[in-house]
Amino acid sequence: MRKYIYAVILLFVSTINLISSCQRISNSNDITIVADSFATNFYNWKLEKALKYCTAESKTQISFLASNISEKDIELIKQRNEDASIEITNTGMLEEGIKARISMKIYNSFKMKDINSDIQLNKERDVTINLIKTNEGWKVDLTTLKESPTKE
Repeated sequence: MRKYIYAVILLFVSTINLISSCQRISNSNDITIVADSFATNFYNWKLEKALKYCTAESKTQISFLASNISEKDIELIKQRNEDASIEITNTGMLEEGIKARISMKIYNSFKMKDINSDIQLNKERDVTINLIKTNEGWKVDLTTLKESPTKE
């Protein structure tokens, strides 16, 4: 009888471990999907589509950015030969799984220098974004966006 009880307990513990490991894999995939979807839309200037992946504070930042895009900027974006592409280079969970940090390379994207200057095409740049786990899932937090010097 004892062997039967130990077997049942072992099976139960194994099942719990399997379920929790699947959850960790799912979280990792979720943050990668959210980061890639956000970056693909954001760096291709599809700002309205990028909004659904952001925190409320980040939505405010994107709205401000959108309000400063000129007709000349729009024409430059339309004349680009190829869309921006994203390569995720590193993912990491922070603060017991409620925050995540994603590092990526962005290729062929435009970057606005400041409010009164034209956007410029960058061949490659390194970007690190943070995500926060909310009731609605993972959301991008642009208040902590980090970009490395660019290759123009």
